[in-house]
Amino acid sequence: MDCYRLEVRIYQRPFRMPLQTSHGRWQVRDGLIVRLENRAGQVGFGEIAPLSWLGSESLERAIAFCRRCLPMVTAEQIMQIPDTLPATQFGLGMALERLGHGARSPITWNCSHLLPTGVAALQVPLVPGGTYKWKIGVQSRQQEQQWLQERLQDWPLGAKLRLDANGGLDQAAAIAWLQVCDRLNQSTPVIEFLEQPLPADQVPQMQQLGDRYTTPIALDESLATMHHVRHWHQQGWRGIGVVKPAIAGFPQTIRQVCTDVGLDVVWSSVFETPMTQRFIAQHLAPVAGDRAVGFGINHWFVDAGCHGLEDEDLWATLPPLRT
Repeated sequence: MDCYRLEVRIYQRPFRMPLQTSHGRWQVRDGLIVRLENRAGQVGFGEIAPLSWLGSESLERAIAFCRRCLPMVTAEQIMQIPDTLPATQFGLGMALERLGHGARSPITWNCSHLLPTGVAALQVPLVPGGTYKWKIGVQSRQQEQQWLQERLQDWPLGAKLRLDANGGLDQAAAIAWLQVCDRLNQSTPVIEFLEQPLPADQVPQMQQLGDRYTTPIALDESLATMHHVRHWHQQGWRGIGVVKPAIAGFPQTIRQVCTDVGLDVVWSSVFETPMTQRFIAQHLAPVAGDRAVGFGINHWFVDAGCHGLEDEDLWATLPPLRT
């Protein structure tokens, strides 16, 4: 039986400004970096980055699981992590998959860049051909739609915009937004899709809206884990799926399920570290299509400079998890 030394360290990354979504204000991203070492001295790093309001376990539950495994863990224990701990599955599965393997050549992907919420989005310089995401459902619909109209007045050529409601709209508001999007897209296709307009369990209603309007709807929170992807595919969803690998389950399972169902995948972020973004780019790239990936988020952090750190260097900066 393969057995590994497990070490766990905790990180806290303050945002430069709080991230405002329909779920509330988010000021600090915290999570865990795990390190596996086998008897031959080979090492693999992984990241556990839970986000309970997007459907994963809490950080406290992830920590509790890791503490039960310290200081030694077997491959069997890792592969038997329950589906109720999808971020823990991903982090330890990532470390196990990377164990003893050198870094692959990096893949350059087109990234979707997250704009500030609200009126601050009007001040951000944009580039032709870029892809951007803007959170809606945070303030009044009338105010947000007015800001959208202002932002589009100087919209660069060929750029696309994703509107993300994080499940915060009701049926009437979703219809109002889709009507606006359809009207804006009549002359020039600017709005790539409306992301998760309704709560996670209202997929049939979103499917019906998608049949009525020309602006595509993408699911996000509804597809939090691979269990959800399989379920809603069986129920008939064939649209775009915004998948956040870091909270979706084992990397192996993500590859298998997304391939099996033929999902129109958009990889997206839960504000994990660049270490995990590199892993997704290197190990999950073949599963996704050519849509921009949602990893344009590192500028949101005070420590954006950690983007260039190697795994060992990042590990060295972090305090150990207290047992």
